[in-house]
Amino acid sequence: MTDESGEIGWSAPETMAEIIVHIPELLEPYGSIMIARAFEEPPLVKGGLWGIGRLGKRIGQVIELHQNEILAAFDSDDPEIIGLAAWSMGEVGFVPALPHLKSLQSWKGSAKLFIADDFVEKPLEDWVKEAIYRIETGPTAASR
Repeated sequence: MTDESGEIGWSAPETMAEIIVHIPELLEPYGSIMIARAFEEPPLVKGGLWGIGRLGKRIGQVIELHQNEILAAFDSDDPEIIGLAAWSMGEVGFVPALPHLKSLQSWKGSAKLFIADDFVEKPLEDWVKEAIYRIETGPTAASR
């Protein structure tokens, strides 16, 4: 995802996240680049959300810089985007996502996500409730 490549990142968010998991010192600047590019191109949003979830708490400070774009994913009508947004925010423990998650607790439908080397299908309300629980009971919950 450089100027020479035309910055075409079709499925690059997932690849970048997996590389950062194995080489953490690449988090900056590549974590921020992954998010910025993914949320500029609608076809990359799902991959960007998956990448955020895969990186979990490691990317917490980076997503604060892109908070508005990331939280806008909760306005989607796509169940997979909602499921990925909920799962990824729960993995990060991203407190600013709580109002969005709480407003979606009764959302109907389901989402099938690739998590921990397997596809997992659950009702959206389960993805949302699990994310709320992870955020509210995470390590920073005691300091709130």
